[in-house]
Amino acid sequence: MMWIGAFAWAVCAVVTAIIAGSRDRNPIAWLGIGAVIGIFGLILVIALPAVRPAPSSSLHHPLIGAGRKHDASVRDCPDCREAISISASKCEHCGFRLA
Repeated sequence: MMWIGAFAWAVCAVVTAIIAGSRDRNPIAWLGIGAVIGIFGLILVIALPAVRPAPSSSLHHPLIGAGRKHDASVRDCPDCREAISISASKCEHCGFRLA
C-alpha cells in the first residue's frame, strides 16, 4: 500500500517537471520541487504564468536602450523595450498604448 503513495508522489513530480518545461521554466528544478512538496508543487506550477522569453537582440540591455546610440526620433517602449517612434501612440511590436 505504501508503494502506491510513493508512485503517486513520483508521478506528481514528473508531471510538475513536464508542465514547468512547457512554460519555459527549469524542469529539473521543478522536478525537485515536485518531489519535495508533491501535489502542491503541481498546483504551484499550474498557477504560475509562463516566463516571457528574453529579447532576441544580443545588444539589448534595458539600461542602455537596446544597444543603439541616442537618437532623438525614437524612444523605448515601456513594456517591451523595443525602439518606437517618439510620436507613436501605440507600440508596433507589443501593442502597448502610450500616454
